[in-house]
Amino acid sequence: MRAQQHSPIGALLMDIGSMFLFGEAERLFSRDIVAVLNNKEGRPWAELRRGKKVNESWLATQSRPYGIRPATIRIGDEVAKGYLVEDFKDTFRRYVPRSEVEAFKADLAARKVRKEEERKA
Repeated sequence: MRAQQHSPIGALLMDIGSMFLFGEAERLFSRDIVAVLNNKEGRPWAELRRGKKVNESWLATQSRPYGIRPATIRIGDEVAKGYLVEDFKDTFRRYVPRSEVEAFKADLAARKVRKEEERKA
């Protein structure tokens, strides 16, 4: 059984990590992370909110114990509060099992192959 199924924080970290990986991003605005998190259904960290939507303040509160704090960042011409992938790397290594990261990377690679095959067809 995957650890993130039992750990709301593990699932939250995996979801945030996937946003950085899928988007091949080094920076993400807090508002964009929150929007994606609110569109995910059945996530164990959602229980922490008791049915309420995730907001930027909640995200900051959840990441603070891991030494991760939002900062004012620039992406293109926009400036807003957000996070750098670099800030999460140590936390990902500590709290997300390597087996889950490897499974996620394999899934990501398989999706890229399928997209490429669909494009060629």
